[in-house]
Amino acid sequence: MDGGITRFNASDWTEFLALLEPKEVRRFERDFLLQRLRADWPEIAGALLAQHSQPIALAENVLHVVCDHSTFANEIALLANALRKKIAAKYGIELTLRTRTSRRIFWHKPTGEKQAVPPKPVREATNPVLDRLLSELAALAQVKRG
Repeated sequence: MDGGITRFNASDWTEFLALLEPKEVRRFERDFLLQRLRADWPEIAGALLAQHSQPIALAENVLHVVCDHSTFANEIALLANALRKKIAAKYGIELTLRTRTSRRIFWHKPTGEKQAVPPKPVREATNPVLDRLLSELAALAQVKRG
């Protein structure tokens, strides 16, 4: 005790929570494991597969992985046994892998990598026909706006 205040460490809090709300402890453990799997995914699946796939959910010992192309989903399905063994060795849990493809994957950009903005194209030579066409298009755009 420190001045009448009892300090608890992290394991004490999880034990208290397990007594009061066992479902919450399982949810916290599942969420923590999913975050660790996401962080370690390049090590588990390899750099190339990790660039095109991401663990998105963990439910009842099934790890759901989303891929940006069916080729990578098939590759994960073919490597499922090896991936399961790596996960079991690292975390001590047996998981089944389920994959699906989605075109709407929002990967985080690697830090330090900036997207280059292409410069506006500049016409060097003048073309009277093209200039007249562009001015007519600009006039039509003004009429539509106004």
